[in-house]
Formats: sequence, structure tokens, C-alpha cells
Amino acid sequence: MKWNLPLWFVPCFFATMCIFNAIVNLFGNQKWNDCKLLLISVILLIIGYAISNVYFIYLPFQLETSMNLLFFVMCGYLCSKAIGGGQSLPYVSRSKKAIVGAVAIIIGCILSFFNDGIGVRTDTYGMLPLYIFNALLMSTGVIGVSTAIEHNKCLEYIGRHSFFIMLFHRF
Repeated sequence: MKWNLPLWFVPCFFATMCIFNAIVNLFGNQKWNDCKLLLISVILLIIGYAISNVYFIYLPFQLETSMNLLFFVMCGYLCSKAIGGGQSLPYVSRSKKAIVGAVAIIIGCILSFFNDGIGVRTDTYGMLPLYIFNALLMSTGVIGVSTAIEHNKCLEYIGRHSFFIMLFHRF
């Protein structure tokens, strides 16, 4: 599905969530489970990177990309679990969230100039450690800004209908 620009992520997201659920169900209730989950996701990240960028093998349902993206899903899951089920940080003011988020986004934009071209759809990551750090930094920034905004009818409408926009993008 690499040829389908707007919808390549659907089978990739499906495969990522299948792998994620299998790993969490197998290892989520054991001792040191968070460390094991993170370690497994790092191992799969390395395997996925090797499959797509060293051996140039393309698996069905974007499994090689799913292994790369699983790390970010796992980081989000573990952060949500640590904060308390997806709750925002109530003791941090909205203005501080916005400032930290904006600074993280600006630093991420500056750092992105030092990395080669990035394309998750084509499994092009440039320097992998810089890509991972920058992706986590920019995600933190977007989360900070979006939690500071809270409710915005226009953004909520676009978010609810973004799948249909991407679906009909090809036509």
C-alpha cells in the first residue's frame, strides 16, 4: 500500500495495534512489565529498521513500518499509564503547557534541519536516534499545545472528519 498516499496508514495502523495488543497481553501483567514492554518495542524498532533499510524487504500490512512505529505507541501507552489513564496534568497551568509545547515544537523544527529526509510511509528515517528523539520531542510539544487549547469546535470538527478527508483525497 505504499502507492496509496492518503490511506497507506490504515493497514499499518491495524498491524501496529495487533502487535501492540499481543505484546501488552503477553507481557503486561508480569514483574517489571513496563521495562519489558519498552525493551520489546526497542528490539522490534531495530528489527523493523533493519528489515526496511538494510535488507529492503517489504512485508504485508506494512509490518516493517509497524515494528518501527510500535515504539511510539508503546511510549504513549506507558506515559498515559504513568499520568493516570490519559488525564491531562491538572497541576500544570494551561499557559505553562502552551509555552513548553511551543518551545518543544520550535526545538524539534530546528533539529529536523540536521536530519536527512524523513518519510515514515517510505521507511526513510535519516539518522534513527535523532529521528526518535525529535519525534518524541515534537509529540510532547503537540500534546502540550493541544492540552492548553482544550475545547475548540473547529479543530474538533476537523479531527472527527479527517479520515473522510483522507479517504476522498485520491478522488
